[in-house]
Amino acid sequence: MGAKTEKTAIPELLTTLAHEGRIVTIDAMGIPASIAQAIRDNKVDYVLAVKDNPPTLAALLRDFCTLFPAAPDRPPGVYRDGEEDS
Repeated sequence: MGAKTEKTAIPELLTTLAHEGRIVTIDAMGIPASIAQAIRDNKVDYVLAVKDNPPTLAALLRDFCTLFPAAPDRPPGVYRDGEEDS
């Protein structure tokens, strides 16, 4: 199955297999926003594997994991000095 086919097939599979209260795990193919949104639309929890490609996402996640213990009350998306990440 090619990458383009997987990107369209995964959201379709999620509507069949992913039900509220379950946990979905997916490799780096699940990074596209459309796939993550399809997971959230099904009200399931998820674990997405992130590689260094795209490097910006990987860097943001490393920053979050480093900084979160120091300020767990900050809302998601606020990583440094109170600035929202876009």
